[in-house]
Amino acid sequence: MSGDNQGPVEALEAAITRQIYAAVAAGQTALAETVDGLLLRGARAVPVSNAKPRPTLSGAALVGYSLREVAGVAAAASVILRSGEDAEGEILAVIELAGDRSETQWFGPGGVNVGGRGLFVDVAAGAVAGVVYLRGTD
Repeated sequence: MSGDNQGPVEALEAAITRQIYAAVAAGQTALAETVDGLLLRGARAVPVSNAKPRPTLSGAALVGYSLREVAGVAAAASVILRSGEDAEGEILAVIELAGDRSETQWFGPGGVNVGGRGLFVDVAAGAVAGVVYLRGTD
């Protein structure tokens, strides 16, 4: 049979295949993050500090961070990135910063799943400011 003269089974298979491809494309678009209608392909930098410890309230992928100790004295800072809403969440990363120092880490394109309740930046000691790099939606 030629491509234009399909039997009923072939026509049905072709229609199903088209619907599957359309559904996959729609799903990818629905899951993609946008800002002002523009599709984002990279991670977004979300500011964090002692005063702003919840960069996301829902599921996301943590793909990195850049934090600086900002106490203004030669004090160290201890930061624990946790899955969830508070200091009881599962530990995702532990960061120790010397006074007036910074650290930047990248976890690659896949990142670390923060779980469905978001990310909590637990500043156990000192004062910090910076960003976490997230993929996903709020």
